[in-house]
Amino acid sequence: MTRVHVIEDDEFLRGSLLRLLADAGYTTLGWADADAAVAAVRDLDLVVADGLRTREGEDVLDALLALGRLVAAVRFGAEPGPEHPLEVVRLRKPSDRAAVLRAVGEAAGVMARVVAAAAGAGVTITVEV
Repeated sequence: MTRVHVIEDDEFLRGSLLRLLADAGYTTLGWADADAAVAAVRDLDLVVADGLRTREGEDVLDALLALGRLVAAVRFGAEPGPEHPLEVVRLRKPSDRAAVLRAVGEAAGVMARVVAAAAGAGVTITVEV
């Protein structure tokens, strides 16, 4: 089962995204705090996040990358900025339910291809529980 971490400080938006993704069959976890999210995210998880920052001011995706986490991210927000190496899809607004589901499905597909490619190369990816 694919785990999706919704990292969003807006309680209403976070709750809406969690319900949408859970109804679509994903295992969901919600975080209002970037530091708690970074501590909980494991390899092969999916991340849905805006630009939430850790207590040290680090972007949540940068913090995950610094830990070497193998994740796929759906980023949302109006800021155009450069793409992040962990970012698979960027949504302008997470209010379009179909677009959110497509984006998370695309990120899940990327993770599945990474695992399949690793297996094909004889590499086993162990997921920390």
